[in-house]
Amino acid sequence: TTPSGQLQGTLAATLQAFLLLGQYPQSLAQLPIDHSPVDQTARAIRLLTTHPTDTLIHTPYNPHTLTLATLLRRQGNLQAVSEEEFQTTLTQALTKPSLQAALVPLLHYQAMSHPYGTLPTMPDNSETLQLLHQLGFDWNNKPL
Repeated sequence: TTPSGQLQGTLAATLQAFLLLGQYPQSLAQLPIDHSPVDQTARAIRLLTTHPTDTLIHTPYNPHTLTLATLLRRQGNLQAVSEEEFQTTLTQALTKPSLQAALVPLLHYQAMSHPYGTLPTMPDNSETLQLLHQLGFDWNNKPL
């Protein structure tokens, strides 16, 4: 997110595509969304690079995640639907040239043989959070 809390990039484009369709697949409802503000992430990375530790990999992301369903509810009136219904709606929408560009972020879902399967999880960043806290850094928990 930007310092003002606006979504940008791939996430924003994906949300716009779901809004355009008026629905999203129910299986993605609990997908964790990292909404780490760019300025805070940069500050966390800078702090981590200036304080070497034995940890080889740090995972500086905001632990206050949202689910896709929560984020979509804030954006508008969208319906959670079955995989089959979502695929049908997406396939039909892709036949309309005026919608194709806006739906590009959803094309990878259509290409997957088992579209949603297991949802990704956020990596454990407890060590990173502990170190950042010791360095005087805490993530701002502003809702989007």
